[in-house]
Amino acid sequence: MNRAREMLVDQLQPQPAAPANVVDSRRRLRAGLALFVVLLSVILGRAGWLEITSGAETRRRAQQPVTREHTIPAARGRILARGGEVLAYDATQSVLRLHYRLLQVPYDADWLRKQARSQLAPADRNDPEKLDSAVDKEAARLDDLHNTLRKICQQSTPAWQETRARIQQRVERIADQVNQRRLARREKAQARSQTKQQTPPASWFDWVRAALAAGPARTELARIIVAEEESTHRVSGPLDSAQHEALRSLAADSPWIELCQENTRRYPFGQTAAQLLGHVQRSQGGENSSGHGAAGVESYYDGELAGHPGRETHVLDRFGSLYEIVDGEPPRPGRDLHLTIDLRLQQRAEQLLRDTLAAQRLRPPMPAEGGAIVVLDCETGEVLACVSLPGFDPNLFLDADQGAIERLLHAPNGPLLNRATQMAIPPGSVMKLLTAAALLETGTVAAGESFTCQGYLHSPTELRCAIYRRFAAGHGELTLSDSLAVSCNVFYFHHATRLGPAPLLRWCRAFGLGAPTGIDLPHEAAGALPNLAADDSQNALAQTRLLAIGQGAVQTTPMQMACAVAAIANGGRLVAPRLLAATEIGSVAGARLPISADTLASIRAGMEMAITHPQGTAYAAVRPPPGGLALKTGTAETGIAQGEHAWIAGYGPVAAPRIAFVVALQHAGNAAEAAGPLVEQLAEALHDWNFLTPGVTASAR
Repeated sequence: MNRAREMLVDQLQPQPAAPANVVDSRRRLRAGLALFVVLLSVILGRAGWLEITSGAETRRRAQQPVTREHTIPAARGRILARGGEVLAYDATQSVLRLHYRLLQVPYDADWLRKQARSQLAPADRNDPEKLDSAVDKEAARLDDLHNTLRKICQQSTPAWQETRARIQQRVERIADQVNQRRLARREKAQARSQTKQQTPPASWFDWVRAALAAGPARTELARIIVAEEESTHRVSGPLDSAQHEALRSLAADSPWIELCQENTRRYPFGQTAAQLLGHVQRSQGGENSSGHGAAGVESYYDGELAGHPGRETHVLDRFGSLYEIVDGEPPRPGRDLHLTIDLRLQQRAEQLLRDTLAAQRLRPPMPAEGGAIVVLDCETGEVLACVSLPGFDPNLFLDADQGAIERLLHAPNGPLLNRATQMAIPPGSVMKLLTAAALLETGTVAAGESFTCQGYLHSPTELRCAIYRRFAAGHGELTLSDSLAVSCNVFYFHHATRLGPAPLLRWCRAFGLGAPTGIDLPHEAAGALPNLAADDSQNALAQTRLLAIGQGAVQTTPMQMACAVAAIANGGRLVAPRLLAATEIGSVAGARLPISADTLASIRAGMEMAITHPQGTAYAAVRPPPGGLALKTGTAETGIAQGEHAWIAGYGPVAAPRIAFVVALQHAGNAAEAAGPLVEQLAEALHDWNFLTPGVTASAR
């Protein structure tokens, strides 16, 4: 009782005041607690507000599957010959595609561990020994799967491994480029930040703002996973029905195996017109695409042939598997193209050139490296045949392994080169046709004017005719037409000296030399003309003489010479060669040359005598068909061991020309001997198929 009374008295007595620092600490604690309560109330209030206003919508969107846009390649348009034969088309084929993780060597460790973990019971997934054992078993199972797939696709082990390695190298290269660009951007940003940090802050506020902007020290950047690492890649195709059926069950049991339909370009006639048609190359990094034209007509008209790709939306579930395909825009196929090429004539010309080159290879030491044939409608410029050998099979670019393509690209005989439009070489004596036009039109020579050829110009050791080198004799009395028939060099040496370089170059350019013809093919060569000064220097004089006979620095393509001969045949109109039919683009009128009918008559008379006169250069080599031919031979010296280039250019029939043609053989030797038999057989085919029928144009056939 007394104890209670004492405690009550103590409580009623005044207590000593608490220290000031204790009071301040309590106040700060209460203030901090109050601030925390306020902030928490704001956060909870905001959360409640979001739940009330948009909670249901947010939950609905979270449950929605992921959607991805998918591009559907469009089928390329067909390429057809003038007779309707299909030269190129898109075919739908079944192909096998494997996920990148399944293709990697070695398998990605994290991915492989994840696959192995999914095979274990939940209770065993945290057991390190069981998980390691499962990883080994999963790797072995995947190796067996690859072996099964390889056998079904009928591929050798090295070929299968090469395909895997090629895909992996490409994807790794893409990923490295993406990550290197990201790293470069980061380093650039860090450099800018360090530059700013070197400037001291103006105030305490600026220091705080800079510290907040800089943030904590950045650690190593996480590697970006590119789309190619999360997609499938083509490993085999086309698949036949048996292969497709065998693979279908495997694809159904594995999300990493995909069987799909793809468009692939097909060339049913193989090597026929290969350089002219070109080929399709798969887009880099876009194996699902129909590819793009890489050469020839496929490249020049790629915009018309390619069409417009479609699109569709793929709906994926939360595991990334395809759940649904939402309809989108269907692809629109490309436009069909109708060419002027006559397939039968093209194939016949190719076979003749192939046989000629094969025969030349059996006659060392001058094997022909390659050659070209061009056949034009001399009225319209339509290209009826455009041959270049050696050739290749354009199907190779979509069917073969990369090694075969690399060998083709680096082949020393240049099979990808279109020798009809890209082979610029000296034309030899075919050039005399243009020199003759310059001589007559400038009045340097009259049509009936006589000239005496002694076999050489000034010295028996230089500037000679071929007849003098062989028989130590000249051609004797000649007119201009005679000089073309017998191909007299001295005639043109002498009169080119009088003519001078400027008029000769002017007429060369008028006939289209030194510039592309404008044919609808990519990368056409322009050829070359010498840069001759308009003076009397000895060098300019020597170069003018060489230019007059198609030697020296002058270079022309077979297509250029075919257009020049067509102008001589049709009355002086320079045609624009084309491959697309007139129904596609309409007719194109060519420029008319300022050349007289008398000049053309003299030149054409010389070309006719080259094959009909006993002394003509082609008299013994070419037997003309009914209706006749007119032509000019040309043997261009190369100054190297391979031998001369052989040219023959002409037209037919004689009375009413319809066709102009050029044959050019690299390093084949004498023109008449090397190319004469080919021209004779080509003329027979042209006659048999009514290309040389008077009054019937190629366009009307």
